[in-house]
Amino acid sequence: MYPLAIVTLLTALADDRRAARYLMPLPVAGAGVSVYHLLVENGVVKQSEIMPSVIPRYVRSGKVRVEARPIVVIGPDSERGVRGALAAGEQNRLFNFAQILYYNQGPENGGWLNDSIVEDAAASIPRLGVPAFLQARDSAAVRARAKRFEDEANAEGVSGTPTIYVGKPDGKVHEVSPGVVPDVPTLSSALDRALL
Repeated sequence: MYPLAIVTLLTALADDRRAARYLMPLPVAGAGVSVYHLLVENGVVKQSEIMPSVIPRYVRSGKVRVEARPIVVIGPDSERGVRGALAAGEQNRLFNFAQILYYNQGPENGGWLNDSIVEDAAASIPRLGVPAFLQARDSAAVRARAKRFEDEANAEGVSGTPTIYVGKPDGKVHEVSPGVVPDVPTLSSALDRALL
């Protein structure tokens, strides 16, 4: 709420009697964030526990490498999201970008994911350079990678997301929990079996 103090000081110095118009959005937005955090802390709103559990145990220890291959499933919203995710991935922020879109998702294929929302999502990610993101999103390289992932998914018979495969490099891969997001024990078990 530090901006509130600054804006209050500036409106007082300027003797601006319409200060409420500038000040009210800040505490309202802050209250919204606080309510969201309370809902998460009390278990009303669920956050994904999968990646926070997998990353320290498997990825940071060097046992596993996570590779995301986003694909277009339902139309223009998916296409925009895939290109944005791949562009964010060039700055090692793919999962941050995907999580923001997931938590703000509108109706499937309803046109909710426009260029403005993609840019706002990118701008909200710390240490993501938005100009480089936008350039990558519109690049031939990102389009080619998206096409390659789509072709691979079609060859594998992938029809929905998320689809999670586990396996060793240059070895056979196995799908984990087809059609549903696996829970932490299911994914951990699949990873442990693959590491044997």
